[in-house]
Amino acid sequence: QKMNYVVINLTVNAEKMLENLNITKNAIFSQRLLLEVVKKGHSRETAYPIVQELTQTGFKDRLSLEKFLTADEIEKCLDMKYYISNVGKILKGVGI
Repeated sequence: QKMNYVVINLTVNAEKMLENLNITKNAIFSQRLLLEVVKKGHSRETAYPIVQELTQTGFKDRLSLEKFLTADEIEKCLDMKYYISNVGKILKGVGI
């Protein structure tokens, strides 16, 4: 019940959330990209430095990653909808 109270009374500042995401230069997407490259049969040791470098540049130059993933696969990994797709189910599960 305490958690329900917290969630129901939560104030979300969407602008600040977006600002915080932009500060990270899309680093939140690095794990999904890394796992996608590994799923394609490449080693983690090969993929990690490439994804790490892209993360540091804010994913501006994707050519090195395109050796492992198609442009569509990269875009899919960078889609925020993936990360929020279960929010409704979670809220429903806690009775909100």
